Amino acid sequence: MNEYIINKTISKSGHEIIEVNGFLLHSKYNPIREAEQFVEKEYKENYLHILFGYGVGYIANILKEKLPVDDFIIVEPIEELVNDESILHTNISDIKNRITKGLVNKIKEIKVICSPNYDKIAPIAYKELLEIVKTSQVYNAADINTVQLYSYEWQENYWKNLIYVLQDSSLSVLEKKYNSPVIIASSGPSLDKQLGKLKEIKDKVIILCAGSTINPLIKGGIDPDYIVTVDGSEANYGHFKDIKTTATLLYCLMSKYKIQKEYKANRVPFLANGDGNFQGFLEEEFGKCVPIVNGGISVANFTFTIAQYITSGPIAFIGQDLAYTNNLSHSAANKYVKNTKDEDNLIEVDGYYGDKVKTSYPLLFMKNNFEELIKLSNHAAPIYNCTEGGARINGIKQISFDNFIKEFVDKANTKNSIIFSNEQSSLNKLDNIWCEHLKRLEKLKLDINNAIYLVKEVKKKGIFPNSAVNKLNKIDKKIEKVCEEVLLSHITQPLVKNILSLYKEVQNETEIQQFERICNLNMALYKGLSDVVAFSEQFLKESLTILREEKGDNNE
Repeated sequence: MNEYIINKTISKSGHEIIEVNGFLLHSKYNPIREAEQFVEKEYKENYLHILFGYGVGYIANILKEKLPVDDFIIVEPIEELVNDESILHTNISDIKNRITKGLVNKIKEIKVICSPNYDKIAPIAYKELLEIVKTSQVYNAADINTVQLYSYEWQENYWKNLIYVLQDSSLSVLEKKYNSPVIIASSGPSLDKQLGKLKEIKDKVIILCAGSTINPLIKGGIDPDYIVTVDGSEANYGHFKDIKTTATLLYCLMSKYKIQKEYKANRVPFLANGDGNFQGFLEEEFGKCVPIVNGGISVANFTFTIAQYITSGPIAFIGQDLAYTNNLSHSAANKYVKNTKDEDNLIEVDGYYGDKVKTSYPLLFMKNNFEELIKLSNHAAPIYNCTEGGARINGIKQISFDNFIKEFVDKANTKNSIIFSNEQSSLNKLDNIWCEHLKRLEKLKLDINNAIYLVKEVKKKGIFPNSAVNKLNKIDKKIEKVCEEVLLSHITQPLVKNILSLYKEVQNETEIQQFERICNLNMALYKGLSDVVAFSEQFLKESLTILREEKGDNNE
C-alpha cells in the first residue's frame, strides 16, 4: 500500500496547491495559468479524455468546460484527494465501466492525460490505468469491426431464424427445470483430460456444450444434453455440419440460420442483449415469450448464464482455459485447433495454478466477461472452475473435477427429462407480415431516393434552406419508423455509427467547411441506407422462400 505524505500550501498567485511525497501537483507560481496551458496542449477534440490525477482540480475544471460528462473521466490514485463521487479511485471495475459508458455508440480514441508528477507519485496505478485503456481500446475496435463486418449476416440470420423460433419451444420452458449439477464443457486444451470422467457421469449431470465443443465431445463418446450456439458466421456452421447428435440445440437469433435449418433434434431459441426489438415483435405479434440471455463476447459466456437459468444445482466449468495451455488454441479434437507457439502479441495473465500463462485479447475479453457475469450472479448453489489449467477466472472458486464429482455428482439423482413441443400455426401470419414489410421497403426506397436528390440540389446551390431541412427531417422520421417496424436495426445502427464517426466536426470549422461536411455526411448516410434496403429486400425474399418450404407451400 502506498504511503502518501500530503502538504497543502498557497501559491504566489494566492491559490491552494498540494505537495505529495515532495512532488508539487501544481505550479507554485500560478496554478490556474499552468492548468490552462496544460489543457491547451493535451486536449483533443472528439476524444474520450481520462485525467489521471485530480489534485485541487484546476486541470479538471478547465476540461469540464470543454467536454460532455460522458467524455471525461477523472481517476485520482490518492484516496484522501477523492472529494467527489464523480472522481474514481483505482477500482479497476469502476474504471472499465466508465470507459465502456464513454465509448458506447461512438467510435472515438481515448486520450489519457497525466497531471504533473502523478506518474512519479503513483507509478503502479498509472501503469494499471494505461493497461486498462489499452485493453478497452482493443476491445472497442474489435467490437466495432465485428459489428460492421457481420451486421448484414446477422440481419439475414435474425430474419431467417424467426421461421424456426415460431416453431420451437422457447428457452423459458427450461427456467429452473433442473436441480442436477450442470457441467459447462468448453473447447480449451484442458478439456481432453476430463473427457473420460465426463463420460462416466453423463447420466447424472446436465452437460451444456459451448458451440464447437460438440466435436471433441462426440469424438469422446459423449452426447451432451444441450448445445449452445450464438455465432452467425459460416465458419460456425462448419462446426455443426454433418454432426450426429440427439442434444437439444439452444440457439440465439444471430446464430447461423443454416444450423437451425438442418438440425435434426430439438431446437430452443433465446435472445441476446440488444434484441429487445425482436423480443417485443415476438410478444406483440405472436404472443411468444423468448427470454434475453446476458452473454458476452463468446458462446461460453452465454452458456454460463444459461446454466444458471436452467438449474438450481451446482455448476462446474471444464475446458475453459482462456489461455494457450501447452501452446494449443483448443482441444485436440476441435476442427480449428492450432499451435500458438510462434504467435506474437500474446499477453501474460495469472494462471489456474498461480503461475503465469499466455493468452490473447479475445480470450482476455472472454475472461473479463466471465468475471463481470459472476459479479452479477445470484445463483444460490456453488459455481466452480474445474478446468485444471489455463487462466484463473477471478471470483470463481477452483476445485479439481474429481472433487466436484465426489461432492456433488456421486450422490446426485438421475436427471429428469424435458418434453419440447413444436408447432407451425404462426407461420402463415409471419408470411403475411413479411409481404407487408416488402411493400414498406419499396416505399422506403422512394423516400431515400428523394432524400438523395434533395441533398444533390442543396449542394449545387451552396446553401441549406429551411425548406430542404424540413423535407429531410420528414424523410428521416419515415426512414426511422420503417426501419423500426421491419426490424432493420442490426444493419442501420452500425451504418449510422460509422458514418457519423467519419464526418465529425473539426476544430475551428468554417461555414463553408461545415456546409460541405453536412452535405457529404447526408449523402453517405442516404446512399448507405439505399444499400441496406437493397440487401434487406433480398434477405426478406429469401426468408419467404424458406418459410414457404417449411409450410410445404411453394406458391409465390
